[in-house]
Amino acid sequence: MDLYSDEIAYLAHYTKHIFLVALAWLQIRNFLQEKNLITEEEKNQIDTLIINHDQSKKTPEEWIAYARYFHPKGNMSKQERKKSFQKAVAIHKQRNLHHYESLREYKGPDYKCYLIEMVCDYIAMGWEFGNDLFSYYDKKNETIDLPFLYKEYLNEVIETLKHPSMKGIKEPFSFKRVLSQEKNMP
Repeated sequence: MDLYSDEIAYLAHYTKHIFLVALAWLQIRNFLQEKNLITEEEKNQIDTLIINHDQSKKTPEEWIAYARYFHPKGNMSKQERKKSFQKAVAIHKQRNLHHYESLREYKGPDYKCYLIEMVCDYIAMGWEFGNDLFSYYDKKNETIDLPFLYKEYLNEVIETLKHPSMKGIKEPFSFKRVLSQEKNMP
């Protein structure tokens, strides 16, 4: 691909991920409130977090580091590209509380909101990469380093989402499926 095509492809990937995170939130938000796992105030805050999900990837520092990986210029070696990608990911995780690497240091009373955004991110990644939230979480659970209270809440949310009415979060993403479930969304 030429540079322009690579940039368009990366933008399409980024846009699809943002869309899937929002879709995941739409599918679980009312259910989590019905199960008393979030309050109305938390639901409203999570709405805002989801709208702004991964916006830091558009900042020059992150974008350039990702671009060097996805759109290498000149004779960048695989090692240089990998190093650039690792830098981008580290910057991103440092700036975004929906990643446990930064959330573990956070002491705010709204930590649940960031955990729910994390769950939406995991659902979206599952849809994107042919996995599901539960398989992903089972593999990653031991490495997720969070304070006990945060981890306990996260485990409760994950277990609650195993409810049969939440089967849509396990199914592979398709626009046809989404459109057929549209009546269940707020």
